[in-house]
Amino acid sequence: MIRAIIFLLLYNYLIPITASNNTLIITQVTDDSPLTNTAKDIIHTAYKKLGINIHFLRLPAERSLVLTNQSVTDGELFRIDNINLAYPNLIKVPTPYLVAEHMAFSKTKQFTVKGWESVKPYRICFRIGYKVAEHNTRGFNIVLVNTNQQALHMLNSNRVDIAILNRLIGLNSIQSLGFQDIKMLTPPLQTTPLFHYLHKKHEKLAPAVNCAVREVKNIKLSDYCIDVLNKFNH
Repeated sequence: MIRAIIFLLLYNYLIPITASNNTLIITQVTDDSPLTNTAKDIIHTAYKKLGINIHFLRLPAERSLVLTNQSVTDGELFRIDNINLAYPNLIKVPTPYLVAEHMAFSKTKQFTVKGWESVKPYRICFRIGYKVAEHNTRGFNIVLVNTNQQALHMLNSNRVDIAILNRLIGLNSIQSLGFQDIKMLTPPLQTTPLFHYLHKKHEKLAPAVNCAVREVKNIKLSDYCIDVLNKFNH
């Protein structure tokens, strides 16, 4: 019954996609940005090498995990390591193909970031489903919103002191919103590799996807991203 209800809620999205049995639905939880577009390019090219069509479906972060875990959708564009511990029906494609730099952004505060404890004294905002931020700010004064843009609006209106976003997504969103007073604090709060995930029903496909991702990522990534990513491969 729950699965049927979910399908009805996503009817307008899924009907044109599921018309082909050879199309996988891969969810993305961030708006298009340099990071997201690079990820989509890598994953799309990898599946194309395998002769598989994919469709990217934009969903809220937490809902995306629930739907993929329930096999309503087929995979996650990118997630942090070990997300499958909380969502056991997900299989990690083992090659990390992007790196996320988790940054603190502020309008009124200026300080050198020294890990997550350095933002504990402040009012913090980030989007629901941002697992790295959720895990590292337990007990902090946090405000949760639905999107990265909402977090930046909260920050720009001085309703919070710090917004936490991925570096590239944050900088891109600030520019598109025209917020000139919001600055990125450095260094990163944390840097983590990102992985593609599939529902376990595609377990036999995962090794081939992994080989294709490994081949494609070194062609598609910038030199900077490769240098950072290599830290996690050695």
